[in-house]
Order: sequence, then structure tokens, then C-alpha cells
Amino acid sequence: MDEVLFQKLSAYIDGELSPQDAEQIEDLLENDPSVAEIYRSIVDADARAREELDQMLELPVPAHLIHAIEAAPPAPANISDAPSHLRVMIQIAASVAFLAVGVVIGQSLSKSSATPGLETAAATVPAGWLRDIAEYHAVYETQTRHLVEVPASDVDHIEAWLGKTVEVSFETPDLTAVGLTFEGARLLVAAGKPVAQLVYTTESGDVVALCFLKTDKPDTESSKAQQIGGYHMVSWRSNGGAYVVVGPKARQDVIEQAAAQAISL
Repeated sequence: MDEVLFQKLSAYIDGELSPQDAEQIEDLLENDPSVAEIYRSIVDADARAREELDQMLELPVPAHLIHAIEAAPPAPANISDAPSHLRVMIQIAASVAFLAVGVVIGQSLSKSSATPGLETAAATVPAGWLRDIAEYHAVYETQTRHLVEVPASDVDHIEAWLGKTVEVSFETPDLTAVGLTFEGARLLVAAGKPVAQLVYTTESGDVVALCFLKTDKPDTESSKAQQIGGYHMVSWRSNGGAYVVVGPKARQDVIEQAAAQAISL
């Protein structure tokens, strides 16, 4: 594994990259399946490590360990000032910590290559804003009374407000032909940018959203379908905007029809 790439992916996950470096990583995630697989492995390893740490913190501390800690001399400010046997113990502890992280990541990578179908799933990991959208959707689709910020009855206000905030002019698509009713809109933030979310529902109550933000990337020649968690997503770029239609995987047909109609508007 390229150590520099690994460090950049880790920094990207933590939000520590400059906008320029973050954009380069997002391009790689969109266009290089092997980078997307490494990214997914780091995310999975981080989640597993956090879960295991939480479980460890819930365990009772053995009495003999408490006594040993209480009896231990204060740690020196500089490890070089510590007695030789203490320096060895500190170095061993650090080695064990790094080894544990390596094992978690190694196991995750091994499972990625050994589990049928996982490589395909990893290859669909998109740029950061799409994953943010999927996470937002998981929250908002469960809402009823507060599904939207501004109701569909204020469509003129929605277009003026979100168009100015997101800096993408638009007309709200009428998607009734594919069985979707416009409910209203809300403002999101993804990848550090304002995102417009136009919310629709099916007759059975499933929530489908058209989300978009401003971009300076070139238009795409065709839309791209992919899945994140339990959601199907169809994305494209056009006229200075990056768009995605998102909804439950079970409504894949409706989502793709909605995207095809939105693209043509």
C-alpha cells in the first residue's frame, strides 16, 4: 500500500486536507476502484477499532492493575530520561498499539479480497459529498412532520432561496409522471458546501430526494448509478451543478426514472 496515499485518505476522513488535496482524493475515489477499496477498508477499520475500544472501556479494571498503576513512579516528561527498563516497557506498549491497528486494517483488507461481492461494493464508494447525502437521507427519511424546512406550497421561495444559497439556478422538477409528489425542500451541507435537497415521496411513503451543489468540474457525459448502504443513487454534473437522486434500494426503478427526467429538464 502506498503510505502517502494511505495518510492522505486518513486525513481526508478526518477532514484535515486542504480543499485542493481533498478534491484530488475525491477524484481518485470516483475514478479508481482500488483507491475506493482502500478508503472503505480504512473507514471499516476505524469503525471496528472504535467499537472494540468502547467495549474495552466498559470492562472492569482488574484490581492488580489498579495497584500496579498506583505504585508506579511518575512518567518522565521525556522518554529518554526514563530508566532503561521503563523505556523498553513504553516502547513495547507503543509497538503493541501500532500492531493492533495494523491487524485491524489487515483483517479488513483480507476480508475485502476474500468476500464475494465486496470488491464491487467497495468500488462504488463515491466522492465524499455523496456519502454525506446518504447519511443525511437516512436521518430525514424517518421524519414526518419535519420532513422538509419549506413546504411545496412555497415553491417560488424555495427556488429563490436555495438558488441563491447554493449558487445554482433551477426550476423544481415535476416528477408526478414517475409517481413522485413534491413535498418541499431543505438546506444541507456536504463536503463543506451548501446543498439543496428537494424532497419527494411515493404513494407508499418512500422518500426520494434530488440534491445538488455548485461545482466547477466539467459536465459528465452520462449519469452514474451506485449504492451506498441501503440507498440507490444516480449522479451527474451539468451546467455548474453536481446532482444526485437518492432513495431506498427497493425503489431503484423510480429513482432512475426520476433522474432521467430531471436530467432532461
